[in-house]
Amino acid sequence: MAQSLSQMYMHVVWSTKHRAAIIPPAVRPSMAGVVSFEFERMDCSVLAVGCEPDHVHSLVRQPRTRTAADIVMRVKINTSLWAKDQADALKGFRWQRGYGIFSVSASNVSQVRAYIENQDAHHAEMSFEDEYRTILNRHGVMFDERWVWD
Repeated sequence: MAQSLSQMYMHVVWSTKHRAAIIPPAVRPSMAGVVSFEFERMDCSVLAVGCEPDHVHSLVRQPRTRTAADIVMRVKINTSLWAKDQADALKGFRWQRGYGIFSVSASNVSQVRAYIENQDAHHAEMSFEDEYRTILNRHGVMFDERWVWD
């Protein structure tokens, strides 16, 4: 085959350190914009970003030339640095060390995008912890509660 082609979508989820609800409503749209910008700097096509008080969901198309781990590491580092410059209340801002990356088939992209865009309504009924457990279970990810949260 003469050409290398790929179409890989990933749903990426991570939270603030200790899941602290420290991202104020006024900052969330800007945070989502910075998250999008940082994914784009890593050559990802961004389809959706949702920023909540204690976590972020992103749906992106991963380029074939970068690893998922490198992409997420750089996005988290750069958005954390940005957050610390936004307000005195965010000077100690930190993301948790871990994250979740889940593959999304092309046929499910619209459903995952809608899910991310409706986070406010979703979290009126479910905590982030329960949501994350549900996502892990839905994707068949084995996990140990002692190490999922930091």
